[in-house]
Amino acid sequence: MIGDEDGQVCKIRLEKNRLTEPEPGWVKAEGSGEVEEMEVDWVFVSIGYQGRRLSGLPFDEKRGTIANEKGRVVEPESGETRPNEYVVGWAKSGPRGLIGMHRPASGAVVKLMLEDLAAGSVVAGEDPGDGAIVEFLNRKGVRFVSFEDWLALDREETERGKERGAPRRKISDVGEMLEVVEKSRD
Repeated sequence: MIGDEDGQVCKIRLEKNRLTEPEPGWVKAEGSGEVEEMEVDWVFVSIGYQGRRLSGLPFDEKRGTIANEKGRVVEPESGETRPNEYVVGWAKSGPRGLIGMHRPASGAVVKLMLEDLAAGSVVAGEDPGDGAIVEFLNRKGVRFVSFEDWLALDREETERGKERGAPRRKISDVGEMLEVVEKSRD
């Protein structure tokens, strides 16, 4: 991004990529050296996400995904489905697409779960009751964000956006997001 003398974005510099295959089955984008500049008035920032390994789940480090077939978690070596294990979002597909695209994709995984339940391939456990997830996360010492926390973050981003006449100013640093959430809880 290129700014003018007032610090406002006025151009973007783009480099054309070419796809390479550093190893079989893995494609990587690399700069070609062919550069173009375009005048712009606005830039919308999209925050990418890299999935992380979760203990006990098969994980593809390069793609940042949990091994799966249409959302059912599978053993990478055999392709065998792991019962009662499903994945959605970027942990399923990798960091591509917009949040709005993942809602119907998640709905498709829920349909698979219901099909598996009807087919008897899901082992249903006891209903742990309301609040069980929060209790579990607290016991494990996991910092999590509730819907109320998200609403506080949304309010903060909206307020920050008003300062420059934008609908919002996205906070992209996770630590800063958590600080906003913690302040709202006080």
